[in-house]
Amino acid sequence: MALNGYITATQRLLHDPSASYFSLGDLTAYINEARTEIAIAGQCVRALISGSVASCAVANGGSGYSNPVVGFSSASGGVGAVATLTTVAGVIQSCTIIAPGSGFDAATATATIADVTGSGAVLVPSVPGDNSMVVGQEVYTFASRNPAAKLTAGVNAIHGVLSISASWGSTRPMLKQRTWTDFQAKWRSWSNGWLNNPIVWSQYGQGSGGTVYLAPIPSQPFNMDWDTYCTPLPLVDDTTPEAIPYPWTDCVKYYAAYLALDNAQRAPDADRMLAGYDRCLRIARAHSTPPFIPEPYED
Repeated sequence: MALNGYITATQRLLHDPSASYFSLGDLTAYINEARTEIAIAGQCVRALISGSVASCAVANGGSGYSNPVVGFSSASGGVGAVATLTTVAGVIQSCTIIAPGSGFDAATATATIADVTGSGAVLVPSVPGDNSMVVGQEVYTFASRNPAAKLTAGVNAIHGVLSISASWGSTRPMLKQRTWTDFQAKWRSWSNGWLNNPIVWSQYGQGSGGTVYLAPIPSQPFNMDWDTYCTPLPLVDDTTPEAIPYPWTDCVKYYAAYLALDNAQRAPDADRMLAGYDRCLRIARAHSTPPFIPEPYED
């Protein structure tokens, strides 16, 4: 839903379609506060951080190209990146990413052109979604991964991590999550410098100060997949992308109306809107959780 749609829906709840009592500026602030609350409470704004190719610059267009095809690779592996090339008179003019792929690292990502006639072109891929481990580094901040999260339209910042997997050669096992207390007591009690393949992780803090700890400390620069839940960009106008999906968008008007009425010191009306928000949140969760059909042939 766009900003003006939220404003109209909230004004209906407030019985104030002409903004006589609640200004549009105040309603916009309440709506954005509500969206952040819902994104965190519902964990409904997700971003998978997995070493994605965001763009590919043409450093040299070369010459003589008739039907060039580009492929991407990196030392960490990387799959699924797809791009199209535009040529004029045999010279490559632009490279457009169609699918960003996953598992690429920024340091070694390369683009290779296949063509039977052309030569000389140089393409430079950009991987702001690099999520590689660093040898000897235990702690990874959310802030360092926010540029990758923002590749998902409408995402503002990571608030928490739900799961982590690591690319170990041809496999991508999921690491085991531990509470910080358990991680601190059982895994960080080992002497510093214990390097190996990480098998467990723990989150410490959340939001702007959030971090992920790995154990053992990485001995190789494996690429990671982080399944994150995020806060959305504030809506400025109807062109700002909305990251919150339906049916969670239905909850925004209730929480925004609650904030407006609470600020107006209309406690009974505010409580009624908060109750409506709680009900809508439960419905959104129920409608967003798909049914699970057990595998009938599983032992």
